Amino acid sequence: MQYCSKCGNPQQSGAFCGKCGNPMGEQTAPTNPQQPNPQVEALKQQSQVYFQFFMRVLKNPSLSFQEPGQHSKHSLLNLLVLLLSMSFAMTMLIYAPTSEVLFYVGESRLGFFFKTFFLSLFLFVLLYALVILAVSFATFVSGSGFQFKTMLENVGSNASYFIIAFLAIGVLRVIGLLPTFLLFVFLASFIFLTYLFPFYLLNRTILSAQPKLDPIITNVILMFALAIVYYVFTLMMIDQVIAWLPKSGPLQEILYELQYLF
Repeated sequence: MQYCSKCGNPQQSGAFCGKCGNPMGEQTAPTNPQQPNPQVEALKQQSQVYFQFFMRVLKNPSLSFQEPGQHSKHSLLNLLVLLLSMSFAMTMLIYAPTSEVLFYVGESRLGFFFKTFFLSLFLFVLLYALVILAVSFATFVSGSGFQFKTMLENVGSNASYFIIAFLAIGVLRVIGLLPTFLLFVFLASFIFLTYLFPFYLLNRTILSAQPKLDPIITNVILMFALAIVYYVFTLMMIDQVIAWLPKSGPLQEILYELQYLF
């Protein structure tokens, strides 16, 4: 069977196509163009929508306050990306200069990287859940209601600048540039996100809702709530690091002493 290369007309024999007159040759059946995968196309579309949201909140960090409840899904995705980027930056700050630690712990470099990354991710997820819980508790005490979901959205929609900062820290640490400066940038960003930013969220929320309790008292309540959060987080962090280290050794003895102090 021959197929015309121009119109696809099938015929048994002949030097020319009986339909369009094009010269015939040994041709295979024309193949249909590959249909796009619906899942892949949907993923591309969602990625484009998320990127547009990411750029919008770069230009307008207060988007979630101006359009409440309209960007919940992308805000939560942004929050997840923030936690992943924080874990990546933290891992690279620990991972890059750890040849002696790797020898001491007896870990492969790849195993050490993933263990550190997922441990950091677990601790950051726990910390931010507790921080947002503390802010929501403060809004509840002020008479503005318990707003955990709203706070999640507000944090996520304000995360784009910090995602860029933490990714840059991780990448520059991989390259080996400015290790001391990057550590200070990481600590400054971390302190802002976990201590200063919660007060911004609290006051932006309660001042627009005419709180029943004086804002100063509400801020003091949040300060004490955050102190409890950091206390619990520190104990959890020490426990996790102790479990991560070998059964005996000087590092673990130091952590045991810190645990007793708390």
